[in-house]
Amino acid sequence: MIQNLGRLAAPRSILLPTEHYAAKWDTHIHYMPAVLTEMGKKFARLPEGEDKQQRLLELCQAFHGYLTKYMAMVVQGHLPFRAGEVNPDTRLLLQCFIPGRPVNKVSLGQACRTLHLAFKGMDTGEVYDSLMFCLIKAIGRYDPDYHNKVQRVAKTIDKEFHAKRCINIEELSETIDDPQYAVDDCTRFLRLLSKHGFLAPVTEGTKQVLAYRRTTEWPPPGSFFQSGSVGVSYFVTKWFRYFLVDWIKGRMGEIEAKEDILQLDHRVVSDFLLPDNRGEFQRDPAVPHAFGDFTSARTGRSIAADMTLTKMPIDVSALTLDWVNQTSDGLFGDLSRGDRHLLFCIFSREMDWADIAITFNVPIRDIKRRYLDILDGLRQKVMARPRRAA
Repeated sequence: MIQNLGRLAAPRSILLPTEHYAAKWDTHIHYMPAVLTEMGKKFARLPEGEDKQQRLLELCQAFHGYLTKYMAMVVQGHLPFRAGEVNPDTRLLLQCFIPGRPVNKVSLGQACRTLHLAFKGMDTGEVYDSLMFCLIKAIGRYDPDYHNKVQRVAKTIDKEFHAKRCINIEELSETIDDPQYAVDDCTRFLRLLSKHGFLAPVTEGTKQVLAYRRTTEWPPPGSFFQSGSVGVSYFVTKWFRYFLVDWIKGRMGEIEAKEDILQLDHRVVSDFLLPDNRGEFQRDPAVPHAFGDFTSARTGRSIAADMTLTKMPIDVSALTLDWVNQTSDGLFGDLSRGDRHLLFCIFSREMDWADIAITFNVPIRDIKRRYLDILDGLRQKVMARPRRAA
């Protein structure tokens, strides 16, 4: 075990487990946008079956490098840069997590370092699978004939609704009477025409759109429908970002990353700003500190950090290699050095399960079971001890 301690100095690995289905996919293969669009068209126009599944697999492999970039952001908390600037696609994703604040390298870096909260306890394979879930949803939404369907909707409005002031969405769907023009589909088509100023939404009481009416810009010119199919590289990355943001916000709503519930800052403590012009490691003073109080400069609201653990009879000192080798605390002192080493790998080095399993030379399942057994033992000890007077 001691021989493997040198591994702890390395950053967290983003390699997939050897048994993972994508472990042998090449991250360095890149496709031209036109090629990706043709692949997407063939996939979308195929009926359900093995051929369609094979086309889907090829598209997933084509976006493997793209998913690997996001996996690195989650696992390592590092922003991807291009020519010294944050990747535009990455910026669009992260700015969804910093509403009401300036979007710059510092704030984007802070948002990037919180992504891991939505993937707690996951190894690289599980993180990748979650990203793949969002990617498959985005690919499945691609429709190369979208512009033709919008044109059919516009022609139906001219022909069947010319005497009506408003276009009811459900009535439009029933008039076309085609499975590809369900209410949800017609809503999307009408929303696009509204976005370009040809229609205006009609609401009653609430913000829910009940119908649409023509504007003075109606009808759309023929050139509006001649743009052709939207590119797969643009469409899939945009919808992947939407689905991923929804997924992350849903996961973060289940853990301590909820609004107004903050953790103590776990980054390196220093009394100065580290000279990183990318803002990756600059100290953020706007976090609750050891005194447990914090007032937001933007809202004026006071937020207290949860200090319950500091009043418990447990050792909350830094997890270092010295702590692994020896501690006199009654809670952790009874653990074996191997158990403390495991806690050190998880909470101090933030290693993933695959790296920890290699370090201990055991299967991932065994190391996870050992970790759960340690937590159960610690929980029983803490619950059995009386709280220290405040």
